[in-house]
Amino acid sequence: MLVRLLFVSFLWQQLVAAVRADGFQSVKSPGAFHSGAMFYDSTSDRLYLTGMHYNMANSMQSLDSASNCFLASIDMNDQQGLGQLDMWQSYGQPDVLETCSTVTMLGGNTNLLVMVGSTEPGGFLPGVDSSIPLSGMAAAIDKSDLSFSAGVTLTARSSPQVRLLYPVSVVSDGNNGIYIAALTSIDATLNTGLGRDPDFPNWQVIQKYGKSLDMTVLKLTYGQEDDSQGDAVLQEIWKEEFPVQFDPNQVGVVPRVYIGGLVVKRDSNGKELVIVAGSTRGRGRAYGDVDENDDEDGFVTILDANSGFYTGSSTREGTDEDDVVGGICDDPSDPDAFYIVGATEGLMGSQQAAPSLIENGQVSSGSL
Repeated sequence: MLVRLLFVSFLWQQLVAAVRADGFQSVKSPGAFHSGAMFYDSTSDRLYLTGMHYNMANSMQSLDSASNCFLASIDMNDQQGLGQLDMWQSYGQPDVLETCSTVTMLGGNTNLLVMVGSTEPGGFLPGVDSSIPLSGMAAAIDKSDLSFSAGVTLTARSSPQVRLLYPVSVVSDGNNGIYIAALTSIDATLNTGLGRDPDFPNWQVIQKYGKSLDMTVLKLTYGQEDDSQGDAVLQEIWKEEFPVQFDPNQVGVVPRVYIGGLVVKRDSNGKELVIVAGSTRGRGRAYGDVDENDDEDGFVTILDANSGFYTGSSTREGTDEDDVVGGICDDPSDPDAFYIVGATEGLMGSQQAAPSLIENGQVSSGSL
């Protein structure tokens, strides 16, 4: 298998000639809204959107001291109603921080969406460990009416009271498998920098806890528990944690990780892989080889989708200056290709490390 990586840098010009003047705006309310992400369901021609807001879940006219999740949809085939939300649901409990970052559709015949984010104990998701100040979460949502179907909390394998998960990317394998990439705090230090609006912090872009962040990747499935005839549940199958080493040039400092996204795909040899992309100044398993420079670089790492086993395949993408990877997308027409996109302060064409190829699930030096 040969996977080609495309790292694109460009100056913004007129990229789109025309955009339809359709859309929607949230109603006036006392609390702020912060958008998360959206997912387009091509089978029903429907757009789903998620994020967070600071209003009481049952009344958009009452302020909540903590954020709640929301999920909404637009029927893109309804020409007369395009631009108007036709379904909306808020999820949350008063004064409990709950935020949802992204959403995808579960495969198979489930008719379900999967929404991920973070929650404090006492929120709408049952069973959250009260000894953990903030847990990751995943919720299965019926896409026909946006009602809650099943949920699971996501915590670190080691030191879950201090290593707190912030899920930021989720994909489905087209069946019942769900893959999540989560930022993970190295400690439970309370951050006091709450952005430009401290009354309504945007938990989509800042994290409440943690002096620095590394990465955890998880796999869930939706289905019956073993030996159970009850309702279907979300179950954790595996998780892999990828800590970052202390910065050798700054005592006590751990560089953070940024996650651009992940894709899951079956290569031309029939092997199912999870491919994660992001950026970091740090060093560690899965972040690729680095030289003596301490600049920000993109990384791509590959996991076995069935076991979560780190294949040893990772590469560092970038120049001698700061580089960031902001996104990754699959090429559905080519089992051996995917693309990453980002920005650079350097000159593309002169990579920090030797160019790399991902071949047969392994990284080797080569010419792109």
